[in-house]
Amino acid sequence: MEKKRRIGVFAIISPFLVYYAVSLVVEIIASLIIMIPEIQKGGVINVEETTAAVMKVFMSHLTLITSVVALCVIPLFWLMYRKDTKYEKEIGIAERERVPILKYAVIIGLGITACIGLNNLLVLGNVAAYSGTYEETTAALYKENFLIQLIGLGLVVPIAEEFMFRGIIYKRLSFIMKREKAMLFSALMFGLYHGNLVQAIYGFVLGYLAVYIYEKYGSLKASILFHTVINLTSVIGTECGMYTWIFGNVIRVGIVTVICGAAASSFFVLMQKLFKKEAKTDTPKTFPNFFMI
Repeated sequence: MEKKRRIGVFAIISPFLVYYAVSLVVEIIASLIIMIPEIQKGGVINVEETTAAVMKVFMSHLTLITSVVALCVIPLFWLMYRKDTKYEKEIGIAERERVPILKYAVIIGLGITACIGLNNLLVLGNVAAYSGTYEETTAALYKENFLIQLIGLGLVVPIAEEFMFRGIIYKRLSFIMKREKAMLFSALMFGLYHGNLVQAIYGFVLGYLAVYIYEKYGSLKASILFHTVINLTSVIGTECGMYTWIFGNVIRVGIVTVICGAAASSFFVLMQKLFKKEAKTDTPKTFPNFFMI
C-alpha cells in the first residue's frame, strides 16, 4: 500500500525551496564564470571589487539569469505537478473535459487589456514612489537583448511560474482549505514572491485572475496562456514605446485606462457566459488531509 503524508508547510513551500536552490546553483556557476579572468591573473583577489563586478554583470543580464533558472526548474516542477495530478486520480478527482480552443481567445483579450489597464492605474497612483527596488529591477529586466526578453520573460518564466503557483502551490492549498481561500492565498504568495510593492500589487491581482482562469478552464495551459500574454504585452509595449506614448499625455492616460478597464470587464463577463451552460465540475468539498510530495 502506498504511503501517504499529511499536507503540511513543507508541501506548500517545497516549490520555493526548489526554485531558490536552483537559483543559487545558477548564480554560483555564473559568478565563477565571471571570476575566471581574475583567477587566471593570479595573486590576491580583491573580494570587494570582484563582488561589485559580479553584481554589475548580474544586473546587466538579470533577464538571462532569471530565464536560465526558470528553464532549469520547469522539468522539476513538471515532475511535481505530474505526481500531484496522478494522486488526484487515485483519490477519485475526475479529470476536467477539454475546453474548445476558440474559448481561449477570450484569455488573450483579457490578458492584454488587464495588463495595460492595471499598469496605468499603478503609475497613476504613483505606487513606485513607495517601492525602492522597483525601478532598478524593471530597468535591469528590460536592459537585456529583446529576443531574450521575448523568449525568457514572455515564455519560459510564465511556464515555470504557472507550474509553481497554480499547478503545485494552489492545487496543494485547495486540499487543505476552501477553494476561495486557496485562490486568495496563492495569489498573495505570487504577489509577495516578486519582492517589491508595485509588482506585489500587480502580481496579486493578475495572479488571482490567473488562478481563476485555471479553475474556469480546468487546465494549466489556460493560465500559462494568460501569463504569457501579460508578459509579452509588457515586453513588446516597453520595446515599441507604447507606455511612453500613453503617459505622454494625461488625457490619453485616462482614456486608455478607461477603455482597457471596460474591455477587460467585457472579456471577463464574456468568459462567464461561455461557461454558463456547462455543468459545474467542482472537486469534492472534503479532501483527505494528506498528500504525497
